[in-house]
Amino acid sequence: MKILEKTDMGEYVVQKEQHDFDGTGTNMMEIEIAYTQDGKYIGEPSWAAFLTSEGIVPEFRTATSAVCSIGYCQLTEKWYGWSHRAMQGFAVGDEFQSQTIRTVEQAKECAKIFAESVS
Repeated sequence: MKILEKTDMGEYVVQKEQHDFDGTGTNMMEIEIAYTQDGKYIGEPSWAAFLTSEGIVPEFRTATSAVCSIGYCQLTEKWYGWSHRAMQGFAVGDEFQSQTIRTVEQAKECAKIFAESVS
């Protein structure tokens, strides 16, 4: 992979990258990918734009994750979990798996569980 261009979008960075998908050097493709400011993979730039426009700060679900699939929004005081299939927000007072979320940390754990379940 070769970085051709990097654009700082404020909350995230968009990189135009050139990838050699078959390892021969003859099947090169340019793609744009969004990353957090600290280099975590978000995905399509349009997805990063949506998340940040909603006030959601994307982050990895686990220390070994390869893509951001959870994030916190201070505006709604919710943790969100997502994949390419679905997205759900969790806040103190919400019901999740027949239990009431009582802390912000529990809301984060629910977002992690949700993100894993829809991935």
